[in-house]
Amino acid sequence: MLKNWLFKRKAAEDEKTKNIKIVYDDGVDQYVKDVIYNFCRNLERNYQFVVPLNIYVVNKPHLDNEAGDKSVCAYGSPWKLSERGAYIKMAVGVYDDLVRERGRYDAVFAILEPLSDKIIIYLTWTKQPCKRFVRLNALFACIFV
Repeated sequence: MLKNWLFKRKAAEDEKTKNIKIVYDDGVDQYVKDVIYNFCRNLERNYQFVVPLNIYVVNKPHLDNEAGDKSVCAYGSPWKLSERGAYIKMAVGVYDDLVRERGRYDAVFAILEPLSDKIIIYLTWTKQPCKRFVRLNALFACIFV
């Protein structure tokens, strides 16, 4: 069964954030806003975000990059940790189509999967190891010793 923290927003006591700032575009579904908000608050409680991370949620079906490719999520970081913060830009305009095809929960997880992938890249960039990679890193350390 799904955990309640992901689908029920507690906005009254949680509005102050540390290092994750979420900016929503006009027209983004309120349910998607709540789920992304709760997901990021839970991450802030469990991981250390040393550099500010800005998440821009855009109400478009996809993002266009400089090469002309289409993607759902994009990540950018400065060259040094001391400079301005990193950013993640994601498109959630296909949420209504995903709900019709897959259902509400699968649509939400289809949106959260690229976001979590980019957050893992962010944590790797800041050299904060993800808890689930500790065992894998220990295995690699044993192989190369």
